[in-house]
Amino acid sequence: MRFPFRFLLATLVALLATTDIQAHFLWLVPTDESGSKVNLYFAEGPEPGNPALLKKLANVKATPFRSNKPSTAVPLQLTENESSLMARAEGATTWTLSHTYGTHGREEKSLILYTAASMACVRPGMLDNDWIPLPRKGFTIEPEFNGKELSIRLFTDEKACSEFEFELQSSNDQRTIKTDASGLVKVQDIKPGVYAVRCLKTEDTPGEFEGVAYKAVKKYTTISFIVPDLKHASLVPTVAGKEIELPKAITSFGATRLGESIFVYGGHTGGAHSYSNDEQFNVLATLNANSPSKWESIAEGPRVQGNALVADSQSVILVGGFTAVNAKGEKSRLVSQSLVQQFDLKSMQWKELPSLPEPRSSMDAICLNGYLYVMGGWSMTGNSDETKWLDTVWRMSLDKKDAWEKMASTPFLRRAIALAAHQKKIYVIGGMKESGEPTTNVDCFDPATNSWTSIAPISGVPLTGFGAAAAEIDGKLIVSTVDGAIQQFDDSTQTWRIVGQVETGRFFHRIVPTTHNEFAIIGGANMSVGKFKETEFVKLSQ
Repeated sequence: MRFPFRFLLATLVALLATTDIQAHFLWLVPTDESGSKVNLYFAEGPEPGNPALLKKLANVKATPFRSNKPSTAVPLQLTENESSLMARAEGATTWTLSHTYGTHGREEKSLILYTAASMACVRPGMLDNDWIPLPRKGFTIEPEFNGKELSIRLFTDEKACSEFEFELQSSNDQRTIKTDASGLVKVQDIKPGVYAVRCLKTEDTPGEFEGVAYKAVKKYTTISFIVPDLKHASLVPTVAGKEIELPKAITSFGATRLGESIFVYGGHTGGAHSYSNDEQFNVLATLNANSPSKWESIAEGPRVQGNALVADSQSVILVGGFTAVNAKGEKSRLVSQSLVQQFDLKSMQWKELPSLPEPRSSMDAICLNGYLYVMGGWSMTGNSDETKWLDTVWRMSLDKKDAWEKMASTPFLRRAIALAAHQKKIYVIGGMKESGEPTTNVDCFDPATNSWTSIAPISGVPLTGFGAAAAEIDGKLIVSTVDGAIQQFDDSTQTWRIVGQVETGRFFHRIVPTTHNEFAIIGGANMSVGKFKETEFVKLSQ
């Protein structure tokens, strides 16, 4: 998301010194809510400045943090328009850098030391490692936003900055505020956007740098973060306040919409890491999308999970998944399936369609422009040593339904992905990599050119992308994640923004459009509360 500056800018002026409004500072600014990409500016505020001034920063490196652990420092590269330096690191939500700029002053010179940081703002529903604190050295902050109020705790090293006065400034507001005895300040009427904190500490420590004597050291710290927009999605009350429950609580299933009905099929009903044939859901259930009241079971079929379910003009189609061929209590033997079956809503019967070219599960499928596409996932044989991750992409004509056509392979190996069609393209969101690490990566497939493009990752730590759910809701590409965030793709900036928050996040669930600007959140699980039978309905803003 691009934010015009004059950003929402907060200025903290600290300890024994005042700032010159003409001064320039280092600003490490997140480009979107994922935090994985930052721009470094050298200017009066966190915005592009004079490109010539960036040349002195050519060798600066920024350190990304993932799960409280610093990674290897990343060199910053000049952006195409030369307005800033840029760095990117998958899964990073916090960044820091330090730079000795040199000496400055007309008569008595000071040594200028810069520290710049970028971090996430705490919001409701965050995973434990979504928010990574800054190392407690020098000035640090803990920002938190609950949708209405912004709280900022300010620290110097490990100590709270109590009774500390500073300016809070935005594009349409400016006020002087003060921390309490615990270093906390709360500000009302905060609008979403980018905030930046600036602090200065002066130490009367003389010395020499590059042959120039100085009388004092000025340590400037800037910290930037994005306050997300949490006001654009809200839960919709169910009929007469009653919960609409699935026949069973399920994860890793398929869901789709056809006409006025939502359909689900397959999934896992057992406990975590417990797999058996009896614990696989083999019921096709349906719910009226326009006036939901009760899920109805209409047919049975093969026992699978990690499958997909799509719809053509008059039928729903079951694709892939794996079957646990063992009984409950026996050692798990999980076998991926190549099955493709069509359920005709007129005859109320299953019909075999051409099988997938290889067995496949933990994948996803989508219908677009008259074709059924299948991508991602792996092939399991019941022997873990023989599991094969798949990069093949296949499509079948929904008109002919006679053969599979091979398309350009994925430039990645991932499973537990989410697919969504948007603006005639297919988006592959999140998942788990072959290395066993979850990811927030997003890739886009263009059927018109049979080509792949990597785009900005969704917001959050890597686990946020594991078992996410995605769909196009009234022309908007929407993703629901395990931390409860509802994210929307911004087509103009090609980045993601958080547009809502549900109280309890889910993964290995599905989202399906219902009425105008509304969608259902179906099934899935939460690591704290377990599996869900409840169906929630979320309303987006216009």
